[in-house]
Amino acid sequence: MSTGIPEKYDVIVSMEVIEHLYSPKTYLANIYTWLNDDRYLILTTPYHGYLKNLTITLLNKFDNHFNPLWEGGHIKFFSKGTMFNILKDSGLKPIKFTGCGRIHYLWKSMVILCKKQ
Repeated sequence: MSTGIPEKYDVIVSMEVIEHLYSPKTYLANIYTWLNDDRYLILTTPYHGYLKNLTITLLNKFDNHFNPLWEGGHIKFFSKGTMFNILKDSGLKPIKFTGCGRIHYLWKSMVILCKKQ
């Protein structure tokens, strides 16, 4: 029987979702509500740092990579800095960061472990 109180979790995993959302702040606010205090969010999203974006542009792949005609494609593009800012603004403290896929600083994705503050 439902009590009307939302269920709480110790860990929430969000893999390659946030970049598809019009309002990632609302998404993170919901995650914050669903997490127990002092518990964890594991989040992955494509990485878009300066060196990667520069490389995409120099290789003339900008239109292919940031294709606005891709139905259901990426709406938001995050660097480590922009992701850390939105997480902190949402009450989620990034405690571990790593990139994965491809070579250092040209990563395909970033993986961030966060803790609810």
